[in-house]
Amino acid sequence: MRTLACAALLWAGVCAAGLNLGMARPAPLRQVHGRFLPAYPLASLSPLKGLLIDLWWIQIQTLEADYEFDRIDEIAERISYLQPFLPKVWEFMAWNVGFNLSAEATGDPGKQAGYHRKALELLRAGLAYNPDSADLHFYKAWFLYKKSQGEPSFAAELAGDLGEPPLEVALRELRVADPIGHGDYYRSLFLLQLLLAMDMKEAAREAVPKVVERFPETRDELEPLLRRLEP
Repeated sequence: MRTLACAALLWAGVCAAGLNLGMARPAPLRQVHGRFLPAYPLASLSPLKGLLIDLWWIQIQTLEADYEFDRIDEIAERISYLQPFLPKVWEFMAWNVGFNLSAEATGDPGKQAGYHRKALELLRAGLAYNPDSADLHFYKAWFLYKKSQGEPSFAAELAGDLGEPPLEVALRELRVADPIGHGDYYRSLFLLQLLLAMDMKEAAREAVPKVVERFPETRDELEPLLRRLEP
């Protein structure tokens, strides 16, 4: 019994050390996952952490082929505990929950709404760890746009949860992502698409010349859009 007690105290000390060294999960992660997995502070100190994460990604690829999205969610969660400062893991988890698991719940609006909310919580947590990630800001904007445009009932729920129209939140996130400044043409087109969806033609008129200036080779492609924006 004494040996077990000593081992328990030692384990508690290791976990506490992980907490003090910043290896614990900050509040956003605890709020999203709802639990603390005690092995991960120790694993995060291990030189094998990178290998473990690589193996998990390989496992995810195998599970994707078999459409085992619940298992994918569990494994991606483990990766987020060990590598929360990797924006891609949060984007991937949000996609899996918000689209794959949500699609499996077709016919159960309550369950689908729960998956949509979890996807948003994952993106919020990812941005808490990676506030300067243009990719996460963009993906959050794109997710809000796709879900609110494609699912009107969810758009109303989103507005209630967010306290404002989801497209306004999407536009704010997209402006933080700054696709024109980052030289991303297709994301810049999405900005114009979002402005038109919000009937913000004046803002779109102001944005189009910036897009043309940044990507002059696309002027012909943008001509139909320019005609739509004529007063």
